[in-house]
Amino acid sequence: MNFFTLVMILAVLVGSLLAHRFGPYYWDYWKMKEITKTTALHWKVYSRKAAEEKLVYMLSEKEFGDNYIGPDFCGFSETSKTRTVWCSWEVEVNYPFSDHIRTLSFATEHAARMDGR
Repeated sequence: MNFFTLVMILAVLVGSLLAHRFGPYYWDYWKMKEITKTTALHWKVYSRKAAEEKLVYMLSEKEFGDNYIGPDFCGFSETSKTRTVWCSWEVEVNYPFSDHIRTLSFATEHAARMDGR
């Protein structure tokens, strides 16, 4: 086995370990983008109360790993032309084989225009 092969195997192992540790939180971010958008569109079509209920339902259905994202991390704002839903949260993750902690911050936002654009 030559040096290049050894380095590549080590890089794949380290990359896999980091993906296993941090990947689920980024996957949750993508799920939250969908939830934020769906909630804003639900508010546009129905009402704020219906959108808030939809948000709670979708958060419970998506089964986030540690249940660290809840409806308290989301907010609603409106103008005469838009209905905006935003969510933001943080999670602390330990690096593998160390005591070093990294704080990951995430935020999603979707604005549904009332004029149909």
